[in-house]
Amino acid sequence: MLKGDESVKKAVSALMAIVLFISVMLPALQTVKAESIFTVDEIGKEAKKVINVVYDDSGSMVNGNETDVSNASAYVATWAQAKYSLEAFVAMMNSDDIMNIYCMSGSGSVAKTIKGSDKNGGVSDIHSNLKTGDYSVSTPIKTLESAYDGLLSKDYSDYEQWLVVLTDGAFTVSDSSSQKVNESEVENKISSYGSSLSGRVIYIPIGSSANDFNGSSFKTLKATNGAEILNQVKAATEYIYDGRVKREVSDSTLNLGVSMRKMIIFAQGAGVEISGVSKGKITDNISVKYTEASDAVNYNGGKGVVATVEPTGDCIDPGQFDITFGDAKPQSYTIYYEPAVKACYSLEKDGVEYLSSDAQTSEGSLNPGTYKLTAYIGD
Repeated sequence: MLKGDESVKKAVSALMAIVLFISVMLPALQTVKAESIFTVDEIGKEAKKVINVVYDDSGSMVNGNETDVSNASAYVATWAQAKYSLEAFVAMMNSDDIMNIYCMSGSGSVAKTIKGSDKNGGVSDIHSNLKTGDYSVSTPIKTLESAYDGLLSKDYSDYEQWLVVLTDGAFTVSDSSSQKVNESEVENKISSYGSSLSGRVIYIPIGSSANDFNGSSFKTLKATNGAEILNQVKAATEYIYDGRVKREVSDSTLNLGVSMRKMIIFAQGAGVEISGVSKGKITDNISVKYTEASDAVNYNGGKGVVATVEPTGDCIDPGQFDITFGDAKPQSYTIYYEPAVKACYSLEKDGVEYLSSDAQTSEGSLNPGTYKLTAYIGD
């Protein structure tokens, strides 16, 4: 039996428990706030994000045996792999998002600001121009502090704020000193930032020289060597864009069981191109590639492509989805997809609907009696 307005709250609270359970089972759904009134439009709506990246361009990342950085052989594998990974990261951003890159060589200033609405230009800019600075620098703690402080700007008050740290060394007291900052001090600082940002801090240590911090308020994604950087940066995008579901595939024909809001295809290999899809439309088709380095290119030319597929209408329809590649087809590729599903509910008695997800209507105060509460996932 349900009685009066309090009954409505109890009924909706029960509904919220159901919806929250469903949101755990389907990553594409965002967590619903536990309030007595909500709208379905809020479910699955992704907040725009600002991502501040601490990017290590210190000597150990950049310089090989060459001191002249205009020489291609000056760039070692770790540098090329990290820069390639950053290009892929940018290519997977949403259009409303912003990335600020803080290079270790920049003394705490922003090296580049990239808008998700111009991912292609951002990737090109990183590839061609992220080579400047004093490559004799160490790994100054000031860069980490500035990247965090930058997130607190009032310009980002309505953004979801993320801090990503990519480094292969221990932090130093300044950009010109090799004196190390105490490990516990750095770990406490990262933990503090994580607590302040509600866990939205990702720390990616590379190799054996970087401190392997772990904490409950931030995420650590260890890359034991340069070759693992791409996988950990991809993992970082999956953590940030948690509404996306990842699948590694080798077949260019997929069967979509539900409608899709968006799909991102990341394929790698020499000459690989994505020329078309059978459903939806390609809104971004961005090439990423390694900076020249003698031992950095591990797979067939060191090139990749990131294509974003969006609906021509409300959503990408279920059914067979075909990807058309050019002359070269990758052996395998990664696809990220965002299901276009929503939570639906209704509260009714004797055939009269008192509350529903399709229309926030009420037939008046609830009288004593038996009511039917229905909740389900809608495509």
